Amino acid sequence: MQGSSSALRRRWRGLARHLGATSTGADAILGMLVSRYTEPHRRYHTLHHVNDVLDGIDRLGGAGEPLEHPHATALAAWFHDVIYEPGDPHNVARSAQLATEALAGGGVDGPIVERTAALVLTTEHHIPDGPDAAVLCDADLAVLGRERRAYLRYARQIREEHEHLDDVAYRAGRREVLRSLLERPLPYHTATMREERGARVRPNLLDELERLSDDGRPVGEALRDVAR
Repeated sequence: MQGSSSALRRRWRGLARHLGATSTGADAILGMLVSRYTEPHRRYHTLHHVNDVLDGIDRLGGAGEPLEHPHATALAAWFHDVIYEPGDPHNVARSAQLATEALAGGGVDGPIVERTAALVLTTEHHIPDGPDAAVLCDADLAVLGRERRAYLRYARQIREEHEHLDDVAYRAGRREVLRSLLERPLPYHTATMREERGARVRPNLLDELERLSDDGRPVGEALRDVAR
C-alpha cells in the first residue's frame, strides 16, 4: 500500500469509525480505494497524493481555516481521484458517483454521503462553494506552489500518466492547461495557502511552460527536476 502504508490504513479506519461505517463495509471500501489508486498507469494520482491532500486538510484546519464538515472533507480527499483515466473528462463525476455508491453501501449516513459527493465534484474546476471545498481544493492544488524540484517532479509524473500521447500532442494539451491556469486569479482560496505558497505558483507554471516550448527535446528530458 503506497502513501505511508499502515499509517494511511489507520487513518482510513479511524475516519470510518467516526462515520459509523460497518467494519466489513469499511474494509471493503478501503480495498477498493487501494486497488484504484495503485492502478499501473498512475504516477501522480496515487495514494501518495491522497495522503498529501489529507495532510493539507489537517494543516489548513490547524492553521485556523474553517471546516464545517471535516469528516466529509476527508472522505472527499480519499475519493476525489478514485477514478482516473488520463484524458477522460468524466473522471470527477464518475468518482463522485462511486463515492456515493461505496459509502452508502458501507453504512455511512446519507447526509455525509451527499456532502462528500458534492465536495468531490468541486475538484473538477476547483471553484469552491464554501469553506470545506476551499480547504479541499487548496490541499489538492498545493503542489502548484511547492518548491521548484517538487513541482517539476509532479509535472514529470503527469507526463508519465499520459504516455499514450506522443510528445507533440502532449505539449499542445499541457500548454493549454498551463495557459488556462496562468489566466486565472491565484488558484488558492484560503488565506493560509495564499500566504504560504501563492508566490511560487506563477513562476512554477511559467517555468514548465518554457520547458515545453522547446520542441526539440523529449518532454521527459525537459522536465527533469535538476537545478539549472
